[in-house]
Amino acid sequence: MGSCCSLLTLMLMNDQNRFNEDLIDADPNGEPGLAYLLCGPICLDTYFFEERIKNKVWNDDDQTAYNFLLNYCSFKKKQAIRLYEERNNEMKSLVHGITGLFVRDYKSFSFKNAN
Repeated sequence: MGSCCSLLTLMLMNDQNRFNEDLIDADPNGEPGLAYLLCGPICLDTYFFEERIKNKVWNDDDQTAYNFLLNYCSFKKKQAIRLYEERNNEMKSLVHGITGLFVRDYKSFSFKNAN
């Protein structure tokens, strides 16, 4: 398994009716939905499904999770490349300092109907 977001996505697949509203491409204000939040890390963690590292870094479950999320968003390779370039930008890493390095993989999401 290449990404913990793949594990979460596979769990969502089993109960997708409960999360359909959150998985949508974007809300009425244009804010990305949960599918975008999950696609980014999956693509980064699997190096956008680089075949030479299949079954070493990622596996079919990661691909299944990504394909499921594509039903809700249009996350493409060019977006994954941009994320990869940003993550590996040494100058930006220096600006953010040690704290920035620790939190750069932090993910956050709020469900619309959360209490």
